[in-house]
Amino acid sequence: LRAQSQSPQPILVVAGVSDVESTRRLVTGLRRQARLRGISVLTARLTQSREGRILSFLPPEPEEVDSPWQGSDSAENLAEPPSVKGFDLSVADTDQKLAEWLHASSTGSDMVVIEAPGILSSADTLLLAKACDGLALVVEPMVTDRSALKTAVSRAQASGCQVVGLVVNGHRDWLPRWLRRLLPD
Repeated sequence: LRAQSQSPQPILVVAGVSDVESTRRLVTGLRRQARLRGISVLTARLTQSREGRILSFLPPEPEEVDSPWQGSDSAENLAEPPSVKGFDLSVADTDQKLAEWLHASSTGSDMVVIEAPGILSSADTLLLAKACDGLALVVEPMVTDRSALKTAVSRAQASGCQVVGLVVNGHRDWLPRWLRRLLPD
């Protein structure tokens, strides 16, 4: 993803196929693993408000001491980078404005990960992913319908998004727990 990015930090959108897949756990886990490896990841979330779809930055976790927004402020005051407010996707004139806002507001981080609603339930997710460097689709075994996944991938490709991969979140263990205990590791 970094080789394909037009900016110093790649921007990745993480979205489910529909709204039943859990993207929040995945984004939180990604952020923690990156921090353990010395990579600063700025995370944002696309949410619905009365005004429309708003893209806003998430506060750093309290133990994140290497946050690019660290200073004398406490973690509660670090919900957004200084002087950067949420971006309203309903008033965005072009994809270029969104891309410029994303790149300008993410300076100081190694990577930006955006948690977005499911592709089949929100056209704004595709608009956002098109302005970013890549889209990772989250699927869950026994939850995500195969035909819905095909539809989501074809919509993403038709809108010009670069799908960088699928993340299988959760698993289905076909062995009963009592049998799994008896098998060697």
